[in-house]
Amino acid sequence: MHLSTARVAPLDGRAEFDSELMYRLLWRCRSTIFRVEHLRVVPGQGYLRIGAFILATNQIESDEILRRLINLTLSSTTELRQWRLL
Repeated sequence: MHLSTARVAPLDGRAEFDSELMYRLLWRCRSTIFRVEHLRVVPGQGYLRIGAFILATNQIESDEILRRLINLTLSSTTELRQWRLL
């Protein structure tokens, strides 16, 4: 199991999206990526930080799984279409 982290932010720089809602959206989308064991979303200044414990053979694979999950969530949620993975 590996810990991977990432940050997401809106293109306009105003992160006014609820971190709890982001958590629920990520958790919902994780059903297509079964190796995500735990998620945490923490607000930062102008971004949201996402951490995930992922069952993977190495850190590179773990980071890629988290990136796929985030990109899937951003692209499938209308309110997040103007957000990007940093």
